[in-house]
Amino acid sequence: MQEIYNEGGRKFGFVNVAPLSCYPSLRTFVNGTSIEACLKDQASALARLHNNALPKTLQKLEKQLKGFKYSIFNFYDALLELIKYPSKYGIYMPLICIYITVFLEKEANFMFIAV
Repeated sequence: MQEIYNEGGRKFGFVNVAPLSCYPSLRTFVNGTSIEACLKDQASALARLHNNALPKTLQKLEKQLKGFKYSIFNFYDALLELIKYPSKYGIYMPLICIYITVFLEKEANFMFIAV
């Protein structure tokens, strides 16, 4: 990120960490099928710790780096909502995996994240 900032990047988009143990494919192997159980698992707990620390770190950077702006997409809650209520979003098959692609548009000075 420092290199992008040094090249003139000022606006950044971040995605926080998903509830790692709650991916449907992992729930069957790690902790059964309960969403409550997957949220109690250590990996999901570590994700929550990371997600609590991320905004604090970015706020510090905002004070240190002139012109630094950011936004955070709450991937944790979005994915959890999708896992809990898949039919609400037109998904009737188990969610197996999600790929995240990040594109950097230097001329437009923004980062686009496709989930």
